[in-house]
Amino acid sequence: MSEINKKFYKKYDTIIAVSVFVLLAISSSYIWKHEDTAQYDIINTETKVTADQLKQRLESWVGHRLSIIERIGDDWEKYELKDSAKFVTKAEELLLIVPGLQALNWIDNNWEIKTVVPYAENQKALGKNLHDHPFNSVEEALANASESHQLTRTSIVNLLQGGKGFATYMPVVDKSGKVTGYINGVFKINKLIEGCFTDKTLLENFDIQISENVDIVFSNQNEEIRENTKYLQQREIKILDKSWSMLITPSQVYLQPRLNNNAFGYLILFNLFGLLLSWVIRVALVRHKKTFESEKKFRTLVEGAGDSFFLLNIDGKIIDVNKKTCKELGYSRDELLNMNIHDIDMEVQHEEYLRLWNLIEQNKIDNVETVYKRKNSSTFPVEIRVGIVTLDGESFATCLARNISEAKRLKELESRAQKLETAGQIAGQVAHDFNNLLSPIVAYPEFIRELISDNPEAIELLDVIEKSAIQIADINQELLTLGRRGHYSLEVFNLNDVISQSMNHLEYDNNAIKIDFQKSNDLFPMKGGKSQISRIIINLINNAIDAIDDTGEIEIKTENYYVEKLDPSNIIVPSGSYIKLTISDTGRGIPSDIMSSIFLPFVSTKKVDKKRGSGLGLSVVDAVVKDHNGFIDTKSKVGEGTSFYVYFPVTEDEIINTTDVKIQGGGESILVVDDDAVLKEVTTKILNKLGYKVQAVECGEKALELLKTESFDLLLLDMIIPEGMDGTELFEKSLLLNPHQRAIIVSGYAESERVQKAMDLGVACFLKKPFTSQQLAITLAEAFKEETMLVSN
Repeated sequence: MSEINKKFYKKYDTIIAVSVFVLLAISSSYIWKHEDTAQYDIINTETKVTADQLKQRLESWVGHRLSIIERIGDDWEKYELKDSAKFVTKAEELLLIVPGLQALNWIDNNWEIKTVVPYAENQKALGKNLHDHPFNSVEEALANASESHQLTRTSIVNLLQGGKGFATYMPVVDKSGKVTGYINGVFKINKLIEGCFTDKTLLENFDIQISENVDIVFSNQNEEIRENTKYLQQREIKILDKSWSMLITPSQVYLQPRLNNNAFGYLILFNLFGLLLSWVIRVALVRHKKTFESEKKFRTLVEGAGDSFFLLNIDGKIIDVNKKTCKELGYSRDELLNMNIHDIDMEVQHEEYLRLWNLIEQNKIDNVETVYKRKNSSTFPVEIRVGIVTLDGESFATCLARNISEAKRLKELESRAQKLETAGQIAGQVAHDFNNLLSPIVAYPEFIRELISDNPEAIELLDVIEKSAIQIADINQELLTLGRRGHYSLEVFNLNDVISQSMNHLEYDNNAIKIDFQKSNDLFPMKGGKSQISRIIINLINNAIDAIDDTGEIEIKTENYYVEKLDPSNIIVPSGSYIKLTISDTGRGIPSDIMSSIFLPFVSTKKVDKKRGSGLGLSVVDAVVKDHNGFIDTKSKVGEGTSFYVYFPVTEDEIINTTDVKIQGGGESILVVDDDAVLKEVTTKILNKLGYKVQAVECGEKALELLKTESFDLLLLDMIIPEGMDGTELFEKSLLLNPHQRAIIVSGYAESERVQKAMDLGVACFLKKPFTSQQLAITLAEAFKEETMLVSN
């Protein structure tokens, strides 16, 4: 090196070094600033996306619960919710499956809260009149609901149950357009919003504040969010006719790691590798920024989807998944990224996958149903929304898979209910026709015995006919029960007494089968139809007897039972007091493949070498239990036995002892109205034999003409006459001629509203076909008493 060059470098090396350092520092500062801006854009984008998702989630969450309240109002008559017990049952069912709803109440048209559900948490509100509520918003919402016949809500107010929230009012309108009351949904604001924001990571990463008007109704932070806060996003959330204002900003927990960038590292790299490397890094950082932003947006959307997400290539290899997928299938993310979709999908293998891929590309399908297998080998049905995207020139399938196990279960339950309803309607109609045919067969044996009293062989044959007719009548009654067309008296009684009486009718080998009755000595009373309860007891015990092949034991147990909250290991039994009946056997058990259908009509659990049953027993048990607002559950293990658990609601009414009645008439006059000539003749003969004066006609029109000229002590009216007026209408018109007219309604079945109307008009009794002389005599004796009552067998 020349002396000049040495002097030059000696003179300028420091300047050159400083210049390079300054240049690198300026470059590093530029990159540092640019990265800060890029980080701001990323955080701001994530905050915007999160705000949009929270707005949609909140509106959907609250809107779904408001739609349920509207649907209850629309289905008010369908589910007969004017019955307080049915309203409570329906409300408890909904509260169990709809978190975030504080209470479902019934308010009458005077604005008084009549029913609260659940009672324990909302009893402070019971009996309060909302005219006296301190907040004007309550009266305004109720007035708007009355006028518009639409669902309305209050502003955020102090709730009668305690805490802050809002109330909704869905008016129930009768056919005349009159408001008969309101379904009152109560939402405690913190409970409602926290039920929606179940993701703890979300609440840790973002500060959220929700206000109505100027009042803050929800905040996950102690300090108020200021409107000039960096990254702040504001969204309006529409809740019926009022709005919430939501402010959202990233928390310090979220910002801290993201603001510690690697700019200092870039500075070191610049010092080491020079200006050329700084330019390369700059280009790389720009590309990195774009990729990072795109991936962040994509990841935010995918993780917030709520369903399992897959990204697949054309061979079915899993390229990407979200956290929901890992949680649903039980695999880690790394495990899934080393798998093929065919390892999970039980129905769509490679050839079918390629066929579906082509259909998706042609926009011919966008939805697929299949079955997925979890890591533990369990399976579940899914509905998949599919599409094709192109990334860097390569095509991929996007799949959003939703678990539809619950939807399928509800659909199956609905299908089963429809089958039961259809079978019940057919069974009820057939049973009605049988009743008319059975009436003379059941009633005439008493007359025939008198005619052949000196022929014991003939009487023995007649006894067999009568016994068979009674058995047919019993099966017929099961058909009526299945069709919900039978009628029975409601009495208050002790279940132990009915069980003891029912056991006297059992036929079994007591040397081979032991029956142990463990009864509670302090059993609560229940209210219902004794004959129907006896029927389900006999059916369940006979089922147990038939399940025992040679020898075995049957245990019958009664006990008082209180449900404080839902027991997920049992069936859905709302909280309250019940009488629990357990009937267990040590028989062969019920196979799992028919357990789900044992309560369907004409399904028999008996073996082929057993006495063949009607297939109605358990379906009748199910129908009667539901008629008594009860619940039934079953547990069975093949080779060990079966247990049935029946829960009946407790009544607060007291048991009333009845006395015997005189069954012989005293010459009272009776008019029989029946369109069936045979039944009319049978009834007339029985009444004559019992000592009554009888006239009979075949229709209501002739009966009315006769009533204009003659008076009768009692009318015996067939409920259903194909042509002309029915029994209820005839009785109503007879009261215009004689306001004190006594009457009995007779039928194999009748629509409950018509029977109830007849009872409201003053009909003394209801008598079920087919009937014996004794049943008719007892019913007549009761009808001639001053106090009327409903009579059944």
